Amino acid sequence: MPRPDLLKILENRLLMEEKNYNTQEVAAEHELLRNALNKQQLVIYNTAVASSIQNKQILLFVYRHGGTGKTFLWKTITYALRATNKVVLAIAASRIASLLLPVGRTEQSRFKIPLDITDDSICDVKKNTQLGQLLKQTAVIIWDEAPMSDRRCFEAL
Repeated sequence: MPRPDLLKILENRLLMEEKNYNTQEVAAEHELLRNALNKQQLVIYNTAVASSIQNKQILLFVYRHGGTGKTFLWKTITYALRATNKVVLAIAASRIASLLLPVGRTEQSRFKIPLDITDDSICDVKKNTQLGQLLKQTAVIIWDEAPMSDRRCFEAL
């Protein structure tokens, strides 16, 4: 029989998808990426990783032109935290941008944000569902292209 803690993870398909990686491979990839960060990226990286390790909530915005290494930074932060077995949700406003992120999804598909969003919209996340459990265990949400999202998406979440 599988271990009880493993059975608990297998019950939640969403959590299993987010933890379906080899931590040693992720740690090795993280080292390569971290060593390639520039000074500005390293400051953001250190802030994000330290706050997650300390279980301190922060809201961090990174705004730069295309091609300046934002996606590279997101990947590095994601691999750093996944190497320590933390759950990182990588989402983006568009499907194309989500494909560039490790296990990336769109905001609507991950958080059940309605497509026809209004001022009264809310996400359909129940407390004891698979998505609810996933959100409880999430250490970091990386929302790529956040300015492209309607403000009501954030409010609904």
